[in-house]
Amino acid sequence: MSLVVVILVVMVVVIYLRAQAKARAMWIAKVNLPGTWQWQQGDGQLALSGGPAKGGFIRRDGSDESSGHWQLRGHQLTLVAQGYEQALQLHFFKAGQIGLEDETGERRLYIKESSNVVPLNRH
Repeated sequence: MSLVVVILVVMVVVIYLRAQAKARAMWIAKVNLPGTWQWQQGDGQLALSGGPAKGGFIRRDGSDESSGHWQLRGHQLTLVAQGYEQALQLHFFKAGQIGLEDETGERRLYIKESSNVVPLNRH
């Protein structure tokens, strides 16, 4: 009897984990981070390239520019450049609109640039 209970618990956990992974993948696809994001209140820009949850970035803030790698874990977007690492909390409002909050609590609203160019991936 106890073996049946253990098997049922394992099955429930596996089903739960698969559902969570599928929901996470759907959320990441909805956020659609790769692309160019414009800071709504200033002349800042964040260009993210790569896959849906990691890749390269170029960040422009006025005349300052930095580049490196980004990664999304949970709701935390981490930007890593040479001698620089910043963890930002990602707030998803709607398609094409996100908020990034730094460690000090400063939040910036970004709007995604729309483009009619469709990237082609070669395999």
